[in-house]
Amino acid sequence: MNKNDLRYIKTEDNLRQSFLKLLQEKPLRQITVKDICTTARCSRNTFYLHYGFKEDLYEALLNEVLTSLRAAFTMNVARLSDVNDAVLRMYVDQIVDGVLPTKETLKILIRRDNGVFEQKFTAVIYDGVSHSGIGLSSKTDTPTSHLYYHYLASALTGFIFYWIGSTDLSASEVRDTLLGIHGGTMMTIVDYLNDNDSQ
Repeated sequence: MNKNDLRYIKTEDNLRQSFLKLLQEKPLRQITVKDICTTARCSRNTFYLHYGFKEDLYEALLNEVLTSLRAAFTMNVARLSDVNDAVLRMYVDQIVDGVLPTKETLKILIRRDNGVFEQKFTAVIYDGVSHSGIGLSSKTDTPTSHLYYHYLASALTGFIFYWIGSTDLSASEVRDTLLGIHGGTMMTIVDYLNDNDSQ
């Protein structure tokens, strides 16, 4: 079947939405292909045209969410010296604005996570922050810079998972809190990466 066909796309969306609905009710291990098909009102044959196993559907859902978030964690600047309070504010806004469209899906995935999603989420953030300085500094690929990237990725994951999973703060409150926490750390990294600093 053609994956660009409108019927295929609609069925794919239906399967994912049905799967998310089931994940709200019970963990992945308790969901069967029959449950997914019943909720999606489709046959098992239809399911198997799209996925070999329910785990493949879960993986596709994770990848879709993570792909949509990837750009939110990359700071785009021409020079490290361009990073200032206004740029950090835009970066924090970019992160929050990137997360908001997937907030309800994230809430479900976080609630049912067995550690796999958190690990993948952290890797996406790591990829974003580590690529932000490429070409801007000779220090972007040092052991110290990678420690910074890992710290940032883990901290951002913890912040976002707690925000989505355990609070009902407004987007504005989240932006201000994240800027207060994240801004200083970002400036420390920028100072380290700045080629004008002595190593």
